[in-house]
Amino acid sequence: MVREARTITAAAALREGATLAYRQRDLIAVWGGRRLDPRLREEVMLAVAEANACRWCTMAHRRWAIAEGATDEELAAIEGQDSEHFDRRTWAAIAWAQARARTDLGPVPDELEAELARHYDAGERADLELVTQVMGVANRSANTFDALLGRLRGRPVANSRIGDELAIGSVVALSIPPVAGFLALRRVLGRASRLRTSGTPPSRSEAPQVAPSVTSRVTQESA
Repeated sequence: MVREARTITAAAALREGATLAYRQRDLIAVWGGRRLDPRLREEVMLAVAEANACRWCTMAHRRWAIAEGATDEELAAIEGQDSEHFDRRTWAAIAWAQARARTDLGPVPDELEAELARHYDAGERADLELVTQVMGVANRSANTFDALLGRLRGRPVANSRIGDELAIGSVVALSIPPVAGFLALRRVLGRASRLRTSGTPPSRSEAPQVAPSVTSRVTQESA
């Protein structure tokens, strides 16, 4: 079943953002201090983005997950909900986060909660909950930005208001260049790390290539 891309109002975005701001220490610890394994964090965020049908977040976090060591096979497995490519601990977090996203952070089946508790302690579960909440706000904000692009093309999204689209869309648009730059830097650093480990120069296929920027794609789609 294809999930509808949910949008968010400016008021709700501010309210949920303010709630998350109270967990500033946890946010810094998870994203800056790597209290939660970065590879797992990005795989969970990609799984939530897929569940929320957010194409912008899916695109960004695929690259981010690769930068943290995830493989193309693992990313395809997340999209196809194939647990065979993961150990039980990793899949427990992915399956639980996807279920939480599909219920709009509501209750999930008892077996998923029990499986998560088998592999993660209370602190780790709280971090996974935080990652899922942050990604939910980001997904709906990016989908609201997408709704603005659709409106510019003459295809407005039902139940999405232009005022919310303009307010949230401006914030999302301003965040694209630094995020894209960070991802590009992580890819370069990742290649350099692999080169130091292997001691051999990268092949032509692995050499850095200039990819079309996200902002250029936005401009093209808005035309």
